Amino acid sequence: MANEKVVTNEHGRFVFVRENLSKKFVCDRCLQPKVSKIQVEWTNKQGIIKQICNGCYGRLVSGVPL
Repeated sequence: MANEKVVTNEHGRFVFVRENLSKKFVCDRCLQPKVSKIQVEWTNKQGIIKQICNGCYGRLVSGVPL
């Protein structure tokens, strides 16, 4: 069962999900290939939904400028 957390700030809305199994994906922000149990869906201020890595999520939630 997944563990989900929703965060909203000036960069948009983030849905942080910790899965039981790792998944492969390419981060839509840093464009790096990733394998992770953590999945983050980012809806930016323009309403575009992107899948980002845990590192990019941490930078955006901490208030680091884009």
